[in-house]
Amino acid sequence: DDYEEGTWTPTIAFGGASVGATYTSQGGVYTKTGRMVTASCYVVLSSKGTSTGAATVGGLPFTSHSVSSNYAVPALRLTIISFADFPMGYLPFNNTNINLQETTNAGATSALNDTDFANTSSIMITITYHAA
Repeated sequence: DDYEEGTWTPTIAFGGASVGATYTSQGGVYTKTGRMVTASCYVVLSSKGTSTGAATVGGLPFTSHSVSSNYAVPALRLTIISFADFPMGYLPFNNTNINLQETTNAGATSALNDTDFANTSSIMITITYHAA
């Protein structure tokens, strides 16, 4: 009974801010059926700006469900971004920002941060999650 398609504008932030960040490409699309949302985006920076800290991709079109065990994991492609052995991310509950991380072959996980990005970094993401 509830079906919707639309666009959204993804942003890259570091430590929750994106001071001076500019984009060469910045677009996303989504489909929502009931509470199930599938969102995809492509973001290319032209300048990462001056913000520092953990990297997130924000602006998802709907807030994720508020149940504390309801995390969602994206499929992602990163270019011109440094990371340990494997890049990954997750959408926390009650949120519109995907946290970007890296993990080593030994299993140590840490956040990707501003120093891992260049002014021309790009990200492609597809994620399916339950909306609030």
